[in-house]
This record gives sequence, structure tokens and C-alpha cells, in this order.
Amino acid sequence: MIVVLLAALILLLPILLPAAFAAEALTVRRLARTRCVACGSAVGLAEIRRARLEARSKGPGIVDGALSLWRRPRFVVAWDVRCPVCGRAYEYRPDAAPRAGLLAKP
Repeated sequence: MIVVLLAALILLLPILLPAAFAAEALTVRRLARTRCVACGSAVGLAEIRRARLEARSKGPGIVDGALSLWRRPRFVVAWDVRCPVCGRAYEYRPDAAPRAGLLAKP
């Protein structure tokens, strides 16, 4: 049973990896087109990429902290996005419902 699942995974890997990369790229572009509720300007691709890289850099520290406490590292780091024009703060959670967008921070 396990051998069959591994074989299926190996056979589907050339299809699954490009699909995952394409889904990530589409999500980033969709978020970049999001309009700020305060000033109406687009958030922009550079800001979304900055927020994504910042969130990914926080991940290893969180995992190390969880492992030092002998816990299973289960976490999602929210992306902290700011409007480049007015500075309004937004948050994007990758674990949110499909097609979820930026949420304004209070």
C-alpha cells in the first residue's frame, strides 16, 4: 500500500510541482492588484513580495522555538502588508479560506 502511494507521488510530482508554483504566483499577483481602502491605490507586487519574504524569514525562528519546547511545529505566519502610498496596514493569512484577500489591521 505504501509502495503504491509513493509510486503515485513520484509519478505525479512533475505535475504537482509546477501547479503549486503557478498557484503561488497567481495568489501573489492577485494580492498585488488589491486596492487600499484608504487611498485607493494598488498595493503592488514589490510590497507583496517583501511581505512574503519577511514572513518566510520568521518561520525558522518559530520552528526552533517550538522544537526547543518539544512541541510539534505547526504554525502559519501572517504576511504584514503596508500600502506604499498611505501606509495602511493589512494582513494576509495563507491558511485562510480559498481566495481570501488582505484584511485591514485595526
